[in-house]
Amino acid sequence: MGRSGANIRMSMDTNRKMITFNGIPNATTNCGGIPNGYEGFNWDNVGYINEYFARAQYKDCGFVNAFSNGGKYVAFNWAANPMLISSTNEHVFDVYSLVANAAHNDNLPLTITGLQRGNETYKKTVSLQLKEPQIIELNWPRIDTLHLQASGGSPHSEWFGLSQFILSCLNIGSFQTAS
Repeated sequence: MGRSGANIRMSMDTNRKMITFNGIPNATTNCGGIPNGYEGFNWDNVGYINEYFARAQYKDCGFVNAFSNGGKYVAFNWAANPMLISSTNEHVFDVYSLVANAAHNDNLPLTITGLQRGNETYKKTVSLQLKEPQIIELNWPRIDTLHLQASGGSPHSEWFGLSQFILSCLNIGSFQTAS
């Protein structure tokens, strides 16, 4: 789906929540790590970057294409390491969708895995583009961890072909007691 598709508001009902990265406590005007506890999650290998900093420092990368819907911050996987997003309180949650694009490589394979208690329950691989954020529909109920890992693709810029990807937002359901 093209950039215009990522600008479409995802449908929201009373059990859904859109997580953006604009409310990170004490966020700087460049980049940093998303603190555990933000929006009720642990964020392992997840950084944030400010729009103005990204446009000044990474103008030839996918970061500049990731800012939409008024967002001033987006998330990315630190040093191209796998990203883990997990519940802080051992509750489960539903993940409906996310918006992502590649930071440096076109045709970047991103494997998204949903886990519950360490067991893989869902898995999907998509191909990300640098200039086109895309809505990735998941509709996975009752997971406690979301694992995202990218590798490969075709280098698009001078950034050594890093397998970094960018998240603009997550669309999740409310936390539930694990059974």
